[in-house]
Amino acid sequence: MTTTGATVWDFLIAMRIPIWIIIILIILGFCISNADKLLALSGALAGLFSNISKRANKRHISASIRSSVISASKKIGSNEARILPSDLKIKWADDDDIKSFFEDDCVVVRLRQTTDPNENYVNIIYQF
Repeated sequence: MTTTGATVWDFLIAMRIPIWIIIILIILGFCISNADKLLALSGALAGLFSNISKRANKRHISASIRSSVISASKKIGSNEARILPSDLKIKWADDDDIKSFFEDDCVVVRLRQTTDPNENYVNIIYQF
C-alpha cells in the first residue's frame, strides 16, 4: 500500500471548494463549540455601552451571567447526568414579578433590574 502524501487541504483544493467557504465553516465550528466565550464577548461589547443605554446594560448583565453558567456546566461535566440545566435565560420585567422556572432544559429567571449591578447579579444567581 502506497500513500501519495495528500492532505485534507489537497482534497479540498481538488474538490474546488472556495477558500471563503472553508473559512466560514471553520469559524462556524468554532462558534458552536465555544458558545460561552462568544456570550462573554458579546457581553463585553454591550458593557462598553452600558452607561449610555439601559438595553445594553441588561444585555451586558445577562450575557456575562449566561456565559458563566454555560462555562461552569461544561467544567462540571454534569450535562451528561442532567444535574444542571444547560442554559439560563434572563427576562427583565417592569413589575415586581420575580420568579424562575424551567423551560426546555433551560432556567428562565424573571426579575426587575435595579440600579446596582451587583444586586442584579446576586438576584439572578439566587433565583437560578
